[in-house]
Amino acid sequence: MNIKHYLRRAVSLPPHIIIKKMSDKIARKVAFVRRRQHDMKLPTFTEALSSHDKLGSFFKCVPVELLLPHKDWIIAVTEHYLAHRFDLLGSGWVQVRHGMRCRGVEGHVYYAGREVTPDKDGHWLEGRINRANVTESKRIWRFIDGDYSPINWHLDFKSGYLWSGDTWFQDIPYGHEPGVDIKVPWELARMQHLALLVWAYSLSKNGREGFRHYDVYRREFCNQVLDFIATNPPRFGVNWRCTMDVGIRVSNWLVAYDLFKAHGAEFDREFDSLFFKSIYEHGLHIVNNLEWYSQLHGNHYLADIVGLLFVAAYLPRTPETDVWLAFAVQELVEEVEYQFTSDGVNFEASTSYHRLAAEMAVYGTALIMVLPPEKLRALKDYDYRLHRSIPKLRPASMQLYPLEGSEEKTPFPVRYLEKLEKMAEFAMHVTMPDGHVPQIGDNDSGRFLKLQPVYQSMTVAGAKMSYNNLDTYNVFPDDTVYWYEDHADHRHLVAAINGIFQRHDFADFATEKQLEYYIVKSLCNNGRSFSCCSKKKNNYKEHDTSDNGLELYTYPGFGLYIYKSKFLYLAVRCGHIGQNGNGGHAHNDQLSIELAIHGVPIIVDPGTYLYTPLPEKRNLFRSTAMHNTLSVSGKEQNTWHEGRSGLFGMLDQAKAKVVEINTHKFLGEHRGFGTVHRRLLDIHERYIHGFDECNLSEKKTVVFHVAPGVKITMAQRDSRLDLYYGKLRVRLSAETGEWSVHESFHSPGYGIIQNCQLVKLQSTQNSIRWLAEIVETK
Repeated sequence: MNIKHYLRRAVSLPPHIIIKKMSDKIARKVAFVRRRQHDMKLPTFTEALSSHDKLGSFFKCVPVELLLPHKDWIIAVTEHYLAHRFDLLGSGWVQVRHGMRCRGVEGHVYYAGREVTPDKDGHWLEGRINRANVTESKRIWRFIDGDYSPINWHLDFKSGYLWSGDTWFQDIPYGHEPGVDIKVPWELARMQHLALLVWAYSLSKNGREGFRHYDVYRREFCNQVLDFIATNPPRFGVNWRCTMDVGIRVSNWLVAYDLFKAHGAEFDREFDSLFFKSIYEHGLHIVNNLEWYSQLHGNHYLADIVGLLFVAAYLPRTPETDVWLAFAVQELVEEVEYQFTSDGVNFEASTSYHRLAAEMAVYGTALIMVLPPEKLRALKDYDYRLHRSIPKLRPASMQLYPLEGSEEKTPFPVRYLEKLEKMAEFAMHVTMPDGHVPQIGDNDSGRFLKLQPVYQSMTVAGAKMSYNNLDTYNVFPDDTVYWYEDHADHRHLVAAINGIFQRHDFADFATEKQLEYYIVKSLCNNGRSFSCCSKKKNNYKEHDTSDNGLELYTYPGFGLYIYKSKFLYLAVRCGHIGQNGNGGHAHNDQLSIELAIHGVPIIVDPGTYLYTPLPEKRNLFRSTAMHNTLSVSGKEQNTWHEGRSGLFGMLDQAKAKVVEINTHKFLGEHRGFGTVHRRLLDIHERYIHGFDECNLSEKKTVVFHVAPGVKITMAQRDSRLDLYYGKLRVRLSAETGEWSVHESFHSPGYGIIQNCQLVKLQSTQNSIRWLAEIVETK
């Protein structure tokens, strides 16, 4: 962060807070210097642990019948993984290896390093691993199959930028070069693809055609894990830089390993020993590098906590792991209370981050519910004095609460379980008829586990035509089948949470996502179901039976209001910017709308595209002018600081609020332009009257970001225009102002970008009236 940013922050804080922050920063710097000196001199791999210790086992074998509907894409994507091809964050399916040539990001291309010729004894690692760790790295490499080709875990395989594997983790730079995205190696190193190798293993073992011999998938799991351990010594390289990713990686390792064993796989003693040791090293790293800050702790810290929970649950009991478990349980309960509002919605003002955080919450909860009595005793017997990180661990014993209808007790108060259930309700209510959620706020395509990703098949030519990030893709011929991951389908989250609550409406909504329902249900002792919300009056929903059955779902904790019928879907954004006012993942989207008719998206949010690689694109996609609201020339609803320090924050100047709302009417306002912008929507099933009012002399523009695939025709004299998709036609008209059509962009997932169009209604008047009406239907 630059000096201007610190000065701005300092001016806004009281003196005692400034002194505290400065002393904390100095203390952290001193601690980092000492830790760096230690790690440069001595190996960071831990010494061998007891060979008699074994990891716990929690996940159950999944019936092959639940996997069969997904057989085609499982065959295809696991073939890619066996060849070390990955499609992450808009990369396209590319083989990630040393010496590869990368396509670059919008013209920014870097040298990805030279090819390597790996040898069985690991001599090729010399010069790549720091001197203190290279001996152990070479020893680990000897356990990898001789015909295995190493993955380059330190590479941004989109731009070609290569981080050094012998750089201490806190010295790793990011956001320092154009086009370079540290999220790319982080995403790969989460290793969320490993669980899919289990599904291929199971289908192959059950004699299904199209797969390799089942043991190929087990060996690939072992080789990739050992490859990572050997080439990423603890606290060195890009993949230890962010504790969140360490937590997600170790959770995915443990889930995949546990699922392999549940499906009958066996591992040799050498692998088990190295794997066990690395699990411990991941836990040690997490507890010593928690991403908790007094002023803000969000999804990163939640991932730290759930990752530590998985480590502590699977490792045998010791005084140290007892403390890890108690701390993780304590903090999971605390963070669900802190990070989720009373209506069950994540506090970061993003539908996609709601999905990520809720995934961590449900799998963490399910794991705690399945802990054996011996493990649960740790919550009574731990020594809190052994925990030396911030925040503090409270003294034993931990408070437990009775489960409704059971004599069992858990660490979860009723309020916690209510919020967990409401997380699924929000995901269900916000989902559009086509199964996708609107992209409110940031979308970095982040996930905790990918046990049932959604893939769509198309040709390579179709993918290149649809997505600009793939326009130069040449790995496969144009007529090859291309499997594209759909990042906007959140129904699996509802299915997973329903594994705990087993509600019929959740089951009906997520009927195609039975895999995650079964996995969570089997974790929770085959589904001790209980529901905290279904017996209470739903205060988020209003019915109107007098006019075409419009339903209104209100989520003031998020600032999102959803109107639904069998014919219409309308989402309206109006509320806080998230993260307790930091706005790190919010967009300038106050009073913006999303509209779908007959299940067809018509007016959509443009998405996110990228973070640090191209700051100008980051700011473009979160700007007021890119959202379906009123914009004023040269003004933003909320401003942000210049440079990298401002990419994950904004100043809450809009102070948006709902003035009046019912099933026919929405009236909201914000003050981000220095004066009030008020939007009134008169909502009916076949038309929406809009009225925007803002008393400024500058030119004003009402923007409608049109969904890709929707065509536009302009009427004579620019008095109106039609949006059409097949036989569906929506007409936009206005009493005053001038309509125009412009080229724009849409990003359905992080790093993915496609062409689309946007419609502008421009006027200098302070009041602008417009009408969106359906003139033809499917």
